[in-house]
Amino acid sequence: MTRTSIVLVLVVLALALAACDTHTTATASTAAPNQLDAKQAKLLATAVSADVMTQSKNWNADPENDGIIVYPNLKDDNDHTVLFTGVTLPVEITIYTLETDDNYREVQGRNIYSGNGTIDSWKDGNFLYSGGIRVAYTDMTTQPADRDYGRLYATIHTPDGKNFTAKTDLVNIRAS
Repeated sequence: MTRTSIVLVLVVLALALAACDTHTTATASTAAPNQLDAKQAKLLATAVSADVMTQSKNWNADPENDGIIVYPNLKDDNDHTVLFTGVTLPVEITIYTLETDDNYREVQGRNIYSGNGTIDSWKDGNFLYSGGIRVAYTDMTTQPADRDYGRLYATIHTPDGKNFTAKTDLVNIRAS
């Protein structure tokens, strides 16, 4: 039983990572000016891409999940996490429904959430820590006909003017 559980966890993690897609843009940043020390500036300069994952969470006393936690993460050219700390980075989050087109392909549907958050450490992008950005299900404008999962984009703005956008199609958009 234990071996089966471990294999199941590894398969779920592999599927979550396979669903992530990254895209980097170098447009003007909206990052608030931070007092960067040389070490943090050098670390953030190594970022070349981003990834994102989400997790449904319950953050009150009732048994139902209240929303999702978004874990945006900066990556270097070796696909390792950029281990910055003490620098506040703005993050834009946009969530869409998923629909099926006439050729039975999954396509982006309606915008159901747009908002902002911040991260101030690499730990905010790792689900094993208590960081991340909360998005409540009540803030999403879903309809009864929408699927249970949607598409999420997270754009991290760095102080040097770069923006890193990551996408995942594994975002639960309904309480469960």
